[in-house]
Amino acid sequence: MRKNNYKTTINLFIVLFLFLSISLKQVYAAEMIGKEILYAKGDWEVLLFDYDDNSTACVARIRDLNASNETSRELQLYLKTDLNELAIFYEQAIGGDPTAKKDEDHWAKFHFAIDDSPVWSFDAWRTMNWIVMDMNARSKRDFTKIANQLRRGNKFLHLDEYYNVVSAFSLKGSNASIDHLVRCINKYL
Repeated sequence: MRKNNYKTTINLFIVLFLFLSISLKQVYAAEMIGKEILYAKGDWEVLLFDYDDNSTACVARIRDLNASNETSRELQLYLKTDLNELAIFYEQAIGGDPTAKKDEDHWAKFHFAIDDSPVWSFDAWRTMNWIVMDMNARSKRDFTKIANQLRRGNKFLHLDEYYNVVSAFSLKGSNASIDHLVRCINKYL
């Protein structure tokens, strides 16, 4: 009799776990169902993402289009209602191992500079090959300052903990791209 109760309890637990797993995924993880390129010039593009929860996101990104699949990388500004992120993607780790601890998600300091401006340091979430900084964690003034530096800058420098350059992204065309990003925000968010 006890074995039957034990099996029943285990089976109910498994069913409950599966139900909650599926339900919570649907609640918290909206799936992208559409992508539209609003602007593209050189390595820059501005996109509109549509999600299955009826939300949208505007993204301005620069990708290293000349890189091979093994070394591709991307710098992006991702904006959604109440969410502003600056993120970097590396297909594989390059100088300074920006995706250290690839097998587990973790918080880590992220340092960057735009041209010769002072270094910015953020707590960033490293997940898979992404380094994601929540720009809402800082003041709106900081976000505006960084956006203006991106507009006017020539190079975005990803720095290690000793402020050595891990990688650099050209910001040529960033001003026009951010103009299109602002249009996307005003129209869709």
